Amino acid sequence: MKKMNFFKRLFVGVVFLAAFAYSTESFAQLGLSLETNSPTYLLFEPVYARIIIVNHAGYPLAFADDPTIAGKVTFLLENSTHFLPVRELDTALLCGFVIPPGGTKEIRFTLSKYADLRKVGVYKMRARISHTMMQNSYLSEWISFNVLTGQTVAKRLYGAASRDLSPKNINKIVERTVSLKSLNVARDHLFYLLIEDDKRVYCTKRIAYVYDIKMKSYMMVDPSSQIHILVMASPKIWVYQIFTPDGEFVKREILAIDDDSPLPYLTLEPGSHNVVRVGGRIARKNEYTEDENHRIESRERNPQLNDQQ
Repeated sequence: MKKMNFFKRLFVGVVFLAAFAYSTESFAQLGLSLETNSPTYLLFEPVYARIIIVNHAGYPLAFADDPTIAGKVTFLLENSTHFLPVRELDTALLCGFVIPPGGTKEIRFTLSKYADLRKVGVYKMRARISHTMMQNSYLSEWISFNVLTGQTVAKRLYGAASRDLSPKNINKIVERTVSLKSLNVARDHLFYLLIEDDKRVYCTKRIAYVYDIKMKSYMMVDPSSQIHILVMASPKIWVYQIFTPDGEFVKREILAIDDDSPLPYLTLEPGSHNVVRVGGRIARKNEYTEDENHRIESRERNPQLNDQQ
């Protein structure tokens, strides 16, 4: 009887070790990381993200629109009080590629299209990936990001054509608010253009990193409701931009200052009330550094996540 118990315990031990070895091997088959393009966002700003899948298995792993070789990515998202609903990643983003052994696949997406992030606060998130060829699913580490209201630097009311094309409202002019907002990002001041009315937000767009928030910034609206913004990106470089009433980009000038080109400013032309830029001169490409270009482009230090589809 003792001999039987010994063999029984030995058998159970072997089964347990085999199961442990299998689960360890299975756990190592896929790696998954998740990141956003910024640690901080202005309220209503699009939140861009990416996942990176690493194939640790010893064979190629295909992702296709086929139930036998399909992948699936879901998310866990929470704010300070509770978990939030999030759609799973679109199937189209997980089709049509093969990850070789040891290879990686990067997938970019706009997170704010998958979850409602229209509340101020801290969000925590992680991703989970599964594949029909694998028994287990795999989790990324938790990441976090902030959504803030920012500080209002300037605000204007202006008229814009109604988007309601019904016969009653097709020629109607509606009132909108345009704001120049400032947000502290990694000990820097990032300026935004925000256009809204009492029903919707039309635009939340990064303008530039501003060198000195105490230095006067300019925002003016011309008679055609185009929005003109002039801000200081560095001690010698200013950025002048023009946007449509809906916030679409029209024009940008990179301005340099020197002894012959004083500080630029915006003013209204007498009579026509057109917005005129005075001072500064168009900067040559070699006049501003890589860091100044980063400030002008209002990009994060890891630029690979700034351009999204």
